[in-house]
Amino acid sequence: MYYVLSIGVNYGPGADLLRFAEKDAIDIFRVLSGALGPPRVGGKCLLGARATRAEVIAALNALAWQPPEHLLLYFSGHGSEEGILLADGLLHYDELADYVRIIRARAMMTILDTCHAAAYGRFVSPADVAGLGGIDEDLTWLRVLSEAHPGMRMLFATSAETLSRESPNAKNGFFTAALLHAFHHAEADLPAGSPKLISDLQAFVNACAFMQGQQTKNWKRPGSGIVPLHIQQPQFLGHLGDFPLVRSQVERAVGTATITNFAFLPGLSMRVDFVVNGRRNVPTRWRVRLSHPDGSLIDDRSHRFVPAKDEHADGGQIRFPVSVLDDDLASSFVLDSGRQLPVRWTFELLDDHGHQLARRSLMGSYFKGAPMSQLGR
Repeated sequence: MYYVLSIGVNYGPGADLLRFAEKDAIDIFRVLSGALGPPRVGGKCLLGARATRAEVIAALNALAWQPPEHLLLYFSGHGSEEGILLADGLLHYDELADYVRIIRARAMMTILDTCHAAAYGRFVSPADVAGLGGIDEDLTWLRVLSEAHPGMRMLFATSAETLSRESPNAKNGFFTAALLHAFHHAEADLPAGSPKLISDLQAFVNACAFMQGQQTKNWKRPGSGIVPLHIQQPQFLGHLGDFPLVRSQVERAVGTATITNFAFLPGLSMRVDFVVNGRRNVPTRWRVRLSHPDGSLIDDRSHRFVPAKDEHADGGQIRFPVSVLDDDLASSFVLDSGRQLPVRWTFELLDDHGHQLARRSLMGSYFKGAPMSQLGR
């Protein structure tokens, strides 16, 4: 079994209020427990006032009594060189290391998005850290997990001596935002098969590159070309490369979709109903296009959504104002001459990589001041 314990605390005693630590924990938990995550994943998300020392210790003790095969422990919030700040006080790193040590998970990943995050590594015994080793080829989720080398792997938002930061644009911590980007955009690096997987190493490398680019762009001194020295540098401890985190979406889409209804309504509008399967917590987009028969675009619109269930049903009316035809030179010329205007409607469901999940197309004809008629597919 693969278990995720995700903890986020915006405010602890004596500390400034953070904006996105609790959202960080939710976002990480949703990805790992959604369609991109491992099969049969279990977990708990402790947020805000619920993330007390007693609650976190109880959760760790429960995992010690019934250890999962693979454990991912995530924390976002305030931290120091001594520990992480929970809702009611500091959980010292030596305490955390002791509680984690008694969990006999075969392989474990710890991710800390907090100031001085890498200080935790000072309290971890070398014997507990995952060792070196390779993996066989042509493995899928469960086999990769079973082949993961015992011990702990750790990803840190920053070094033991420096601060971590939040990104107002991403509405996450900088490091967590970069990890989430990697989860959705990194190429697979674990063995071929279906589905292809992103390892801890691939996610970390991709996140570091993304984070470096974002920080350099945001913090470069105007006109000087000089980048400040306080660029946040993530770190890691332990052998990375054999612990699968999520499915990769680069080569093909995850899940499927079906358009169950696609029909004309009065005016410049359509009724569309669809079902998306196997994309829980994975961003998805619908796009509708109005075009001429030769494919030249008249207008389009799109909407991004995140299915909350394994089977997500949705639909409704999509309407364009008639003015889009008046504003299109070719369309207005045909309508003003009294002739019928053929217009193709195309509805698509897509992932963030542009992979097409489903598509339907219909041709309709329009007259100025008259209702639309269907011409055919």
